[in-house]
Order: sequence, then structure tokens, then C-alpha cells
Amino acid sequence: MVRSRLGIAGVLIAGIAVGTGAAQEEHWDPEQQGQTVLRRVGGDTVDQPELGWADRHSLTGHFFGAGRPVDGIAIDMTYVADVVGNYRGGLRQRIEYLDRADLLLTVDTDALFGWRGGLFFADLMGTSGGDPSRQNIGDAQVASNIEAFNTIKLFEAWLQQDVGRGVSFRVGLQDVNVEFDTNGTGALFLNSSHGIGVDFAQSGVNGPSIFPTTALGARAAWTFADGCAVRAIVLDGVAGDPNDPRGTQVILKRDDGVLGVAEVDLTIAGVRINTGYWRYSRPFPDVADPVARRGNQGFYALVEGRLFAEPDPDQGLNAFVRAGWADDRFNPIGTYVGAGVVYRGLLPGREGDEVGLAVAIASVGEETRDAVRAGGGRIERREVNFELTYRIQVTRWFAVQPDVQVILDPGFDPSLRNTVVAALRFELIL
Repeated sequence: MVRSRLGIAGVLIAGIAVGTGAAQEEHWDPEQQGQTVLRRVGGDTVDQPELGWADRHSLTGHFFGAGRPVDGIAIDMTYVADVVGNYRGGLRQRIEYLDRADLLLTVDTDALFGWRGGLFFADLMGTSGGDPSRQNIGDAQVASNIEAFNTIKLFEAWLQQDVGRGVSFRVGLQDVNVEFDTNGTGALFLNSSHGIGVDFAQSGVNGPSIFPTTALGARAAWTFADGCAVRAIVLDGVAGDPNDPRGTQVILKRDDGVLGVAEVDLTIAGVRINTGYWRYSRPFPDVADPVARRGNQGFYALVEGRLFAEPDPDQGLNAFVRAGWADDRFNPIGTYVGAGVVYRGLLPGREGDEVGLAVAIASVGEETRDAVRAGGGRIERREVNFELTYRIQVTRWFAVQPDVQVILDPGFDPSLRNTVVAALRFELIL
């Protein structure tokens, strides 16, 4: 049975150099042949070849920004859809269709009207379709990272100012996971834990200002060397409205408190080392005690880098390991460990394809285990997700990605059988 509600969903890819305040330019291959068209890049008019349909950077070519953009303004659109089927175990066997669409606006204030170092960004996002993890699989880590309630909302809207010497400030609606707790190698996988660790993602009343609900915040960052930065952010302690997940909800209350995150991101000899710490200021109820206490906090660490390089620097084998801890007095998942490998260009003639294998292990905290057992219930100690995926870059603007996940002890529920999930993702740059 297929539940198919095609929405306005998708992801918009914007060329932004995060943390520097500079928009990323799109460069054309000078060896491309064909009729030339005028294009303005950074205020300069240059001749560039008009690419064929399959070689364009986006499906619609000129109209949506691949050609003749207005100086300082970039409008982009992308669409991502998953077909996810739970073929064994879990809550029930069913196939779901879900999608996400984003319309992104990037404004370089220097190029547009001479305000140096300024950058404005907005993301109008739509999500729709089924809920495979919540209704069918029953896993805690969420097998598809685009699963969300059906809605249209202003997902991000912020203004960034670069003040020089690698220092920038950003204020507005922000997705924490754009800059904090990022995993470049793990971004290939569909399982949500490889985007942001479930130890951090579970926290807060309504999540820590990540997909699909964000909060107002202020961020400061200092990039002091290539691939090396320190950054910190303070956000409203309750993202959106926990009672209304649809639409854009910005509600500021004194008892919301704040969420603070600090991170050090280093690249040494080609190896990236990322460490971060987060903490909420508001009190939270203890797992085993309804009395609210302060101290909801956690930390995470990631190491990623290349294990094997081919002559083409864009191809080779990359790997990552990430670990995280959350205070189990307030959070059901106490620890998380994830690891994976991704090979780009493994097959001859398929230089842009990627194949990956990963594992994600979420462990229940001792406080939660004791509370469940004290109530006469049973709970598994951990949920383990194995994922094998292959992303086929069909054209520059279209990709297809078959994916298989095997989930042991989904949702830590002893009554649920281990699950086998098959998925097919489509990515389209419009």
C-alpha cells in the first residue's frame, strides 16, 4: 500500500560560504562548447557558454538563476523526495512517499547596494507526505531525514555581517545544524543521526532549533585559518510552538530560557576534528522525578577525513566517527556513536557517484532504564541502525539514491521485531 501525497517539498541548495559572510561564486568549465550568453558574476559581465539540457546546473536553466541573475540576488529551488518501505518488523509493513521543497533567497548586500560584508538569507520550506518512522518503523533515530509534519513555513531568515579578520555575526531564525554538529561525510546518508547526532537532536522541549522547527538566535564565529573556526550561538530555549508544528511560530517567553552551543572546528593535516558543548538555561523535569532541575547539557565530537585518495582529488575513500553524550537525567538517550565510510567515484566512468556504509548506535540512559523497569516495563539498551546507500549523479541537477537500512531493536521496544527498510531518494535542483 502506498501513501502518496505529493507536496511542495524539496531542498534548496544555496551557494553560501558559511561563517565568512561571502557568497560562493559559481564557476563555469572553460572547455564547455556552445553559444555564449552574458552572465554577471560579482558585478562583472563575462561570456559563458550556454550549457546543454543535461549539463545545466539546474533543470530550468536561466529562469531560476543558472543564467542572467540580478547582481547580488540569487534565487534557488530544490526538491527532495523519498519513497520509504518497511518490509519487515517494526510497527507495520507499508510504503510511504514524503518530500521536502525549499525556495531560497540569498542577498549579497555589497553587490546589491554597497553594504560591505552583509549577507541576507531566507528559506521558505514545505514538507508533506507520510511519516515512515513514526507510523511504520517505530525507530528512535528516524530513517528519513526529511520526515516532518505537512506544512509550509519560513524555516530560516537571518542577516549576517562580516566585520573582517574572519569574524562574523548572524541574527535571525537559524537552523543550528547548518554550522554546528555538521558531518560532511555523513551527509550522504538518509538516517537522521548522521546529520545531527540523536543525543543532541532529542534535546529541548521542541528540539534544538533544527529541521523542521527553528528558533530566533544570535551567532558569532571566527575563522582563524583555512578549515579552522570557533563559533557560538544563543537561541530561544523553545523552538516554535510545541503544540502547533505547522507554520512559522516565533514565541518568546521568559520561562523559555535559552539554548547555548559552543564549538571548535579544526582541520589538521587533512583531518577534521569537531567538538561542541550545549546547555539549556531553563529547568527540565527529571526522567525519574517530576521536579524540574537545571543542568540539561551534552557534548559531541567528530573526526572525519580521507583514508584513500585517487589521482582526481574529488574522488577517494572518506570516513567519519562521531560520539555524543546527553545528560540522562533529562534525556532518554544517554550516549550515541556513529561511524561510516563513503567512496566517491568507485566505479569507472561514474566519477560523481557515491557509495556509503554506516552504523548508528543510540543507547538508552541509565535513568530511563531504571524508570521503565521500576514501572514494571521492559526496554532494550540500544537501537542500532546499519545503512548501505548509493547515490547516482544522473545529471548536475538530478540524482537518484537507493538505500537499505537494517534496524535492530527499533525504538528500544522489546515487542518490535528488527526492521528492514528500503528507500529510494530523488534530488532535483530546479
